[in-house]
Amino acid sequence: MNMSCLKLILENLFIYLESLVQRTPNKTCNSMSSSLSSIYLIIEWEAFYLLLDHILFIIRKELFSSSATTIKFQEKFQLLLITPTIKEQFLRTLKFLLQFIPNLSEHIHGHVLNLLSCMFFITQHDQPLAIQMIQRLLTTFQSYQQQSIVGTDKNQCEVMQIQSSNAFLYLCKNFTTNIIEYYSELFPFLCQLYRNEFQLTKTLLSITIDESSNPTLKLLDAIQILFFHKLNHLTTTTTDNNQFEDFYELIKPIYEILNISLQADTLTIFIEYLDLCSNRRESMNTIHYRRRSLMLALHCLCLLLRCAKQQQLDNNLRSKISMCFRPILFDYILKVTQFCNRLYDLQINLFDDILKTNLTYSDTERQLYLGTYESNNVTKATIPST
Repeated sequence: MNMSCLKLILENLFIYLESLVQRTPNKTCNSMSSSLSSIYLIIEWEAFYLLLDHILFIIRKELFSSSATTIKFQEKFQLLLITPTIKEQFLRTLKFLLQFIPNLSEHIHGHVLNLLSCMFFITQHDQPLAIQMIQRLLTTFQSYQQQSIVGTDKNQCEVMQIQSSNAFLYLCKNFTTNIIEYYSELFPFLCQLYRNEFQLTKTLLSITIDESSNPTLKLLDAIQILFFHKLNHLTTTTTDNNQFEDFYELIKPIYEILNISLQADTLTIFIEYLDLCSNRRESMNTIHYRRRSLMLALHCLCLLLRCAKQQQLDNNLRSKISMCFRPILFDYILKVTQFCNRLYDLQINLFDDILKTNLTYSDTERQLYLGTYESNNVTKATIPST
């Protein structure tokens, strides 16, 4: 792309963003938030974010290529494109967006957070802005998480948690070496947010569990990126048990849920615990909580297993990671797999006829109970309230 053309596009995007901000009220009433003009404004924000993200992708690709042969070109590209004027515009825009909290729509607020994340590269010219951005994303996530736990406007909270976790995951994927500098401060805080997520299964009427729209999985994905990056860049002499204690922090909430969910010693007790035959011996809220917790724990486990498998670790580290998984895999996954395989075995399951009559769950739930469910980036499973 022509350099002057690229600079002109950036300059016009900054002008358009100023106009967009001026047309976005900070405070609004319910009627205004649902008006046609507000809907168009939300669409504008989304379109602007997508356009700027594509342009900045081109810029980042040229500025931060890992190829050593392009270093000279990168330096020349940066001098020609990131002029003092452009740099000042970036920094001024970033500082403003860090303070901009639109109340018109949680969707607009989410686009603001994602705009911040895609502009992170410019913080190399103002390091405190990097810290402020991380704080903005995670405190936003924490605030809406707490509101959701106590039952405040759950739909809005879910949208904001998805958007803020998505923005933070973007940073961890694309600027890992920058974010890892704050690992010692970030990791305990991130783990606390991750543990809190399992409390939400008590209050939400439904929970969408897939890696494109579930904040828990996005948050866990971000944490494991930082963990494995740190682990991969430690020398043999510096690797100690502290790193694996960190990994146990990711495993622990999953283990606790499975420990509660899979205490059943027989298939009959397992069926009754999840109310697979709709006998309604427990309140529906209790049953929904049990199902959602189990599903979320299994998804988190699948994510960690897949990510651990993809790592290029030496045999010693791989063995230690495997030891972290062993209690779950042998104590619980083996048990739930056996139960699921026996559900439609006429010789074992005495409730087979009732199960076929009353099982009215989603296809994903049926696959889970049958032991044929596979978690991946494409699968989308919504656990309904009825």
